[in-house]
Parts: sequence; structure tokens; C-alpha cells
Amino acid sequence: MRVSARPVYFSRPGHDGSPLFALYNAPVGVPTGLGVVICPPIGSELMRSYRALRELAAVLAGRGIAVLHLDYHGTGNSAGRDEDPDRIAAWTQSIDAAVDELRRLGGVARVGLFGVRLGAALAALAASARDDIDRLVLWGACRSGKALARELRMLRMTEEGRTSDAPADEGDQEAGGFIFTRATMEALAKVDLTKLPRPPARRVLVVHRDDMPADQQLVKALVAGGADVTVEQWAGYAAMNQHPHESVAPMELFAHVAAWLAPERAGAGDAATNAASVDVAEAASDVPAAATAVRETAFRFGGDVGLFAVLSQPTNGVARRRTAVLFTSTGANYHVGPNRLYTKLARDWAADGFDVMRMDLSGIGQSELRPGGTPNQPYPDARIEDLRLGLDELRRRTGAERTVVIGLCSGSHIAFHASLAGVRFDGQILINPALYYVPGDPLDEGLGQRFDEMQRYKGSALQLDKWKKLLTGKVAYRALAGIAARRAWDVVGPRLKHAGRNLGVYRPKKDVGRDLLQVVDGGADTHFVFADGDAGLDYLRREVRLDLERVLKMKNVKLSIIPGANHTFSDCTSQKKLGELLTTHLMRTYR
Repeated sequence: MRVSARPVYFSRPGHDGSPLFALYNAPVGVPTGLGVVICPPIGSELMRSYRALRELAAVLAGRGIAVLHLDYHGTGNSAGRDEDPDRIAAWTQSIDAAVDELRRLGGVARVGLFGVRLGAALAALAASARDDIDRLVLWGACRSGKALARELRMLRMTEEGRTSDAPADEGDQEAGGFIFTRATMEALAKVDLTKLPRPPARRVLVVHRDDMPADQQLVKALVAGGADVTVEQWAGYAAMNQHPHESVAPMELFAHVAAWLAPERAGAGDAATNAASVDVAEAASDVPAAATAVRETAFRFGGDVGLFAVLSQPTNGVARRRTAVLFTSTGANYHVGPNRLYTKLARDWAADGFDVMRMDLSGIGQSELRPGGTPNQPYPDARIEDLRLGLDELRRRTGAERTVVIGLCSGSHIAFHASLAGVRFDGQILINPALYYVPGDPLDEGLGQRFDEMQRYKGSALQLDKWKKLLTGKVAYRALAGIAARRAWDVVGPRLKHAGRNLGVYRPKKDVGRDLLQVVDGGADTHFVFADGDAGLDYLRREVRLDLERVLKMKNVKLSIIPGANHTFSDCTSQKKLGELLTTHLMRTYR
């Protein structure tokens, strides 16, 4: 049985109003007396590596090491936002506080740090300010903050579609859907691990990535400072740093690191595989939100299923509403939502009186993997049962009279099919839903691709140089004709199917229009929200064309379109538009 981590809240010294969050794995078997704080990367790299670092925590705990998987201030479930001041200081102080908390929780005699990318640089900075860090693992460390700042600017230009290295914007930077303020960028540019005031640890393991040149300057500086340095190069970072549903944990590297950290347990096996779950008691703390504070509780539920969630609730005399909200997993993103969107919305809505729960489906984030399941699977076989358990837990904890489910992409797919299966809730907000998608379905590789291709050709029709290519025979006519033919069937096919269904000569297994009518006739308020141009919107309009016209006339159905957004609302501007739309809808529709 897997070892489940216990949620904990604690504070930075002098910052009692800004709690930090972490997950604690107690050592399994014979303790080594060593504790390790996991210092994750920042921004989009954090989102992608989250589940993998959860696996690292389990591996280390199984070797008798106490582990604290940290959320820095302004990240994950900790208090704060990207725009807060002094980010570099806040992140290193978070590590400093985590070391003290780990000593308190685990009673360990020695402490080590495991840092990834910017997290490795932060770990080195925090360790060099202390004299009690025994071992330090730096994986893909960012030696130079200036170099990382350049990477962030390049990422921003790529997202904006620019290819030229234009003069850097001196203002705030958005990269990967996260904000790096001007002050943060300036502080980041001052980070240089070759200029640490003292050795960060007695023993240091530098793990170079196999897809980038090894940074010899960092190693030379650590050796010159008097540290006992081991240098290795491993594959695995690129595979881990993919989209969350594609991310692969480098388990061989993690086992090697565990042996380096605790050589006395090397070859002893992983005790976690034969151990019962540790105490998984819940934890709660008041977290600043808007002009007040909200009460947040992190907990596991579902018995042996081991699902994980965080519940935000109003405090300080805020009038509680009768409606509770449940966010379900989006793709394989963990419970903070895409780029932490759900955490921010949950706290804002709790400050307005709503109870809001963010849950991980089984095999995602901190939820356990069901027997036979696949980790990071956006559409697990047990998704409907997971959602039912989540709604039951939300009602039990809040006593809410009404419940609303909000899901984006796969999350909306789950809500829709749970409603079809008879799971009871009062409202659903379906964001960019692909109502009948399963991995490999045409919407992903066929309809969506053809829709995107036709959109590109439509844009080309307005460009003179494209017409010149057409007239001079420089266009792949056969490919264009094939796309057009397949696209024509995408448009005509649903109409023929609809006519055949009405005549009784065609009875499809998947009838989106029929099922949509069943869901809304059941009385649940349904709000469709699409990014303008999303393939799912095109699919819905064609597959459900006549039924959709009827559905949208119903009082309990609404369709909203947000211009300029992508499928996952990954950029901050799109997230702001989406947040404002959802907030207005909740306030007007639910009490």
C-alpha cells in the first residue's frame, strides 16, 4: 500500500498571517535520522513536475527518510500571489521555515535539501545562510539568475508569437501563465551560485541534465568553497517536464538519489511497498484572501481510495451562502488548477461566502492511484465515482443546500457524464468541454486537427501571397482537397445522423443532442463556457445543432464565449476574463 503524505501548515518567522503549506511523509521502516525538504521549480515547471516530485517523496520515505514537499509562499496551497513583493526572499525564507518544521515533525538529526531548477538555486541560497544542512541535491540547477531571466523573456516572446530578440520589457513579465514582476526579475538577476558566502552543505550532489551542457562553473565554485561534491549526469528531466498528463517520473534517478542521501539503507529495498498508510490527519489554517481571511482545510477522503482535496470556507463573520462549489481536476493538473487558477478563485469566492472545494481525481496530484490505474490519466475509469465521493464529502463538511461542479476540458467531461449517470448536483459550469472525448477519439486527433487546419486556410485566404501560390501551382492541391472533403463530412455528417435519428433509422450509441437534453431536462443549471475558436465549440455546434438551439432557449442553460483565449486559459489575461465571468455567474445564479 502506498504511503500517504500528511498535509501541514506552518509560518515563516515574523509572517504569522501568511501560512505555508507542505506535505509530510514520515519515514517508513527503520528511520535514518535524515530529513529532506523538496524544493520544487517555479511556474510552469512546477505544474508539470508536481506528481513526479510526489513520487520522489514516497521513494525517500520508503528508505527511512522524513520528507517535506514544500509549497513556497505564493505557490500551490501556500498564502500569497505572484504579484507580492520580495519573491526571491520569500521563497528562500519558505525553505528556511520548512527546515525548522521538518525538524519538529520528524525529530531528525540531519537535514538535506533536494532542489530542482530554480528550486535548486533557492535551496543553495537558503542552505548557505544556515550551518545545519548536511546534504544538498541540485538537479538542473540555475546557477545564474540572469540566464533564467533570459529564458523567461524568451518564453514570453514565444507565447506572443515573436521570433526576434526585441529589447526586453522593463515591466512585469508573464511566462507560462505566471507573473514575474519587475522587482522579481531584478532580484532574480542578482542570483549567482558561484558567489555564495559559504558552502551550502557538507556534501553536495550535482545532477546535470542530459539535454543541456553541464555547468562546470557551479561545480568549481562548490569545490573551491570546501564542499564534498559528487557530479553526475542523468536523463529524465525532459520527460518529467512535459504537460502534466505526459509527465514521466524518473524513478531510477530518484532511487539513486535516495541511496546517495542514505547510503546505509542502499539495497535495503523500498519499505513503502509493504507498509500501511501513515497517519493522514487533516490540517487547517486561516489564509489571507481579498480584504479578509478564509479557512482552508486540506484532507483525504474516500476511505481506502485515498482522494485528496482542499476546502476553502468563509470566516470572520462573512455571511455563508447556501451553495458549495466543487472544482474537479483539469487534465492531469493537480488541485490548484491550471497555473493556480482554482486556488485564487476558491479563496476569492470563500471571501464572498461560498464553500469551495478543489479535489484531485484518483491518480492525479496527491490522490492515490486505484489498483490497475494509470497515474496522470485525465480520464480515469473511476472518474464518475471519484466525483460522487467528492460531492458527498463536500455536503458532509459544509451542509450546503446546493452544489455546483466546475470543470475545464476533462473536468467538464466528467461532470457531464456524472450527471448522465445520475450523480446529483444542482449546477455545472462546463469550460471548453469535449463531451465525448476519450484518448484517441476523433475530436483530439481528427475533428480538432481538421478544424485547426481549416482555420489556418481561412486565414490564408485573406493573404495576397497565399493566392499567388495558389495561382502558380505552389499549393498542395491534393492535401487541401482532402482536408476540405473531410471537413465537409464533419459538417454534413451530423445533419444526416440527426435526420436519421428523427426518422428512426439511425440509433447511435453516442448521441450528444439526446444526452444534452437529458442532462438539462434533469434540472441542473448548465453554463457552457468556450474560448472563441475552440474545437469543442465547433464540435458542439455541429453535432448538436438543432438540439442545441432548443437547449439554449431553456432558462437553466447558458452559453458564453471568451475571445482571445486558448483551450486551457493558460495566460493571465484569459484567466482574468474567465474568473470575472465565473464570479458574475455564481453571484447572480446562486445564493
